[in-house]
Amino acid sequence: MAYCDVAWPRGALRVALVTNISADHFGEYGIDDLDGLADVKLVVASTLDETGLLVLNADDPLLRTRAQHIDRPIGWFSRDYASATLQAHRARDGATSGVRNDRLIVSWPDRSQAVVQELDLGAIADMPLTVDGTADYNISNIAGAALAALQLGISHAGIAAALARFGADPMDNPGRLMRYDYRGAQVLVDYAHNPEGPYRPPRSSHAVCAALGESPWCWARRAIGRRPISPHWPTPPPDFNPT
Repeated sequence: MAYCDVAWPRGALRVALVTNISADHFGEYGIDDLDGLADVKLVVASTLDETGLLVLNADDPLLRTRAQHIDRPIGWFSRDYASATLQAHRARDGATSGVRNDRLIVSWPDRSQAVVQELDLGAIADMPLTVDGTADYNISNIAGAALAALQLGISHAGIAAALARFGADPMDNPGRLMRYDYRGAQVLVDYAHNPEGPYRPPRSSHAVCAALGESPWCWARRAIGRRPISPHWPTPPPDFNPT
């Protein structure tokens, strides 16, 4: 997914974010492969002004490759604060965000004081969107969103407060990772509109159900195997393990 800040005059944007490049939307608008999809998503880099920040996922190998040809400042995020890409970027005083000791840590350059601040945004497990720290894809999303928010001038205290609250109420984001407790099990309801959703469910021992949108799927995490609701759902990737 790609995002950009559109509330900026003269078409010069302050921040844009690309969360990942995955097999989604193929066959639409002439996009048939990952390279084509990357081309489209990374168009957002051209909308940034010279000081704008392009936030990219360091865990995505295609984004790491494409970044070598981008001439805008980059902020890297990862589920691992100690990843090689983040470490190398911090050595150049670049902005990074990732998980260290189960907490979300951001390294943020303060240009006004010519220093790099290390900001602790809280325990990952205490952020509702992470489902007790088990929803890897949302951990990645949060890490990227934190960099984008800082670039927009939101305080780290404000970001930490939002991450500690948002997602606790199912209506915070209707249709996306809505959480309910039912007879001792935790049920998650999600739109599940692309393969990254159903094939990357939270690592939880509870029953999980993705039952909205065009591609419904249910898991019983204590059961062996999987049961697709829709016969049209694509073949799971080789590393998909529902147990």
